[in-house]
Formats: sequence, structure tokens, C-alpha cells
Amino acid sequence: MTEQARVFDTTAILNACPADMRPGGHAAGAFAVQDAWQRGPTEIVLELGNGTGDYVSVHVHLREAGAQRFRRTAHLDICHHPRRGDGRVDRGSAEARALEQLGDALERADGPEQRWLVPEPQPQQARKSRKQTQHAPQYLTVDAACRLHCVFCTLATAGGPDLRADDATFTALQAEVDRLVGRGVQSLYVDGRDPVAYPRLAALLDHARARGIADVHLLTPGTRLADPEVLDPILRALPPRHWLHLPLYGATAAVHDAVTGVPGSHAAVLRALELLRERRAAAHVVLVSVVTRQNLHELAQIRDEAARAGMTWRPHLVYPMAGGRRQQYRDVAVRLTDVQATLATASPPIHLPEVPPCVALSSPRVARRAMTWNKLPTLPGATARDGATPASSANAAVLPCPARGTCAAAVVCPAAVYADYIDLFGWAEFQALRPSDLGVATRVAIAAHRIAQAFASTGAGETHTR
Repeated sequence: MTEQARVFDTTAILNACPADMRPGGHAAGAFAVQDAWQRGPTEIVLELGNGTGDYVSVHVHLREAGAQRFRRTAHLDICHHPRRGDGRVDRGSAEARALEQLGDALERADGPEQRWLVPEPQPQQARKSRKQTQHAPQYLTVDAACRLHCVFCTLATAGGPDLRADDATFTALQAEVDRLVGRGVQSLYVDGRDPVAYPRLAALLDHARARGIADVHLLTPGTRLADPEVLDPILRALPPRHWLHLPLYGATAAVHDAVTGVPGSHAAVLRALELLRERRAAAHVVLVSVVTRQNLHELAQIRDEAARAGMTWRPHLVYPMAGGRRQQYRDVAVRLTDVQATLATASPPIHLPEVPPCVALSSPRVARRAMTWNKLPTLPGATARDGATPASSANAAVLPCPARGTCAAAVVCPAAVYADYIDLFGWAEFQALRPSDLGVATRVAIAAHRIAQAFASTGAGETHTR
């Protein structure tokens, strides 16, 4: 029997896949390879998806002793990591059929006469090329129960079941971290209703750091961090570059607890912040304030408290959440003109980039030289997950601004407004701006944005997307 030599690389493995499972060759809704890359000299990763958000990562190894696998051929071990809470693939499911089909094809390609050649190591610069495509933070959802019942939030009802602390769930989360690292991700946003409620979060963060995650943003309601036995293991597990995003919805307990719906939540957050200051971690804290009609009058106080504590403060507007009740948004939304009037009277004035230029510049108290929008902002809450797919909670309907075609500030404005906002307040606030309405800094920002657009359209700059 003649020995056949072949280099172990993505091209060889993709060629061994069934034709209808290769990129671009599959039927709608069927599982096929969406992406493939070489993770090391003896491991190739195939990412199978069906175009509807379901996927399985398949790792093809040259034979490894003791490797966990679902299929072994003459020279290969084939492992899979489904993105499911229990880490399993149901027998008879579409995923199981795709894995079986792929395994059969690789077994046919990897006969006893096959000899795989390990590719020569690539130069360091070449190995970095994939990581350069994943410089943006990616989301890792660790969905566990939140103690709060915030007046603006629907996640308590829209979220799935709480993650279990069993080994299968933990292994699935580790596999998701490995999948992101394999794609070159180095920065994570860890979110969920309250990821801190997941009992094995510290161990998961420790795994992420060991796998090369360089910085982590942990988004949490913060009340559980008031317990040192919860806080300290998490701080030890986080990489040196980390940020804890905690809510502060009021400067007083009366306002904060009215927004969260839980008496004592303000005291719990303040206790967590005190512990963080004691551990000299204040610089790693980002205090988040959702602007509602309940707390608008205390925003300046919250800003000042954050500054005194040496913590970053980030206010943002409330937005209608997919799956939420319309009345819920109506109960908390504030007219943008009223928001801007309050922010402009603070000392010093507060600039909230989510307030569109036409509303922000309508306030006579605003120093126009301070009003800049140095990049095209997104609508508040329009978070992109995994590089492309919008977060489900941000899929609220929007309407294009009727002034976008004639407004001098259109290129630094979303030029769209939430439909529920217009239904509540109308279009009267949104008026086209003339160049003479803009301050020098704003005109410079707009000119810089247009130059960047022109530069990108010429192809002189290279943009990586996923």
C-alpha cells in the first residue's frame, strides 16, 4: 500500500470535509464550516454553524493520548465543544448528524496509509495576523440570577435559566473561552444578569487569564461583592488589566433603591465600593448610571461622588429593551431636552455623547467648544456580541431622523431615534443644524470623521471584521 503524505493544515482538513459542509456550499439552516484556523502545529479548529446562532467548535488533533474525543480515526482525534449550558449534543439532533457526517468524511480521508506532515512554525509576525483581527472586546455571557428588580430592566424575565455549578456547565464555559482565545480574542466583557452569582466564576476567570486573556470587564449589579468571601477570589482571578462595572443609580438610598426596587441595595453597593477602596482597586471601578426620570436630579451628585472616590463614571440613557413592556419604558424615559437642561446646569456641565448634537447644542448654558463627538456613536445599548450579532436586549425598533439629510452634524450623530421614544415625545426636539450652529471643536471633529471615511473608502486602510 502506497503511503500518502499530506501537510496537516486547514486546507487539507477543509478539503476532507463533505462538499456540502465546506464554507459557502451548504443549504440554508444546515450545519457547515463557518470558519477554520490552525491553533497549533497539531490542532485545527473548525467552527460549524447553521446560520441561526447555533454552532459547534470541532477540534481536530493529530493523535493525542488521553484526549477526550467523540471520534478517532487512524491518526486523528476529533473533539467537539457545543455552545450549550450542559455541554452535550443531543442524539439525533442536527448538531449530532453534522458531527457524524464530518467524522465519516475525515475517517475516509485519514486511512492507514495516510502520513501527516506537521507544518514548519511560522514567523512570529505571521502568527500574529489572526490575533490582529480580534482586537475588540468580545462578550462571554455567564447568566446567573440578579437580586435587583430595576424599573428599566427586563433581563430578569428575558434571561434563561440560571447556570448550574456542575462540571458539564463549567466545561462548556471553559470551551467558550478557548474558542474565543483561538480566534485571537484577548479582551472579554463578562456579562449576564449577575455573573458574580455563578459559584465558579473565579475559577472561570482564572482559566481565562491562564489562556491568555489580557483584560476583563466584569459587569455586575455589585451587591454580592459586599461580601469579602465573594469579592476576594474574583479579584485574585482577574488579570492585572480589569474593570468592575457596578451600578450607582442614585446619590441617596431613597433614589437608588427606588430604581433597583430593592431596599438596601444602595447600602450593599456602597459596602462593595468601600471594600474595593480598601483593596486599592478604586481605579478599576466603573460606576454606571442609567438616566431615568427617577434619578435625573441626582446625576451631578453621583458624578461628584465617583470623582472623589477616584472611580470612572459612565452615565447612559435608558432604552427600550426587546421583550420589555412598552409602559415600562414610558415610566422611566426622560425627554432628551430635559436631560440636556439638567446636565448643562451641573457644575461643571456634564456632556453625555448619547444626547444628539441638535439637542445638546440647543442649551444656552453649553460651552460649544466643549461639545465634541469624536466618533460616530451608536444608539445606547446597541451592543454587538461576538463581532457582529446585536444583543437581543438592544433590538429595539428605530426610526430615521427626518433631518439627517440636511443636518450639518449628521455624520457624528446616530441619525435615528427609538420608535418608542418618538411615540412618547415626538419629533419636535430634532432639528437640522447649520454649520454656523456648531462650535469650532465640533466642526473639527466632523471634518476629521469625513477624512477618515474618505481614507477608508480608498482602501488605503485595512479593516478586519468578523
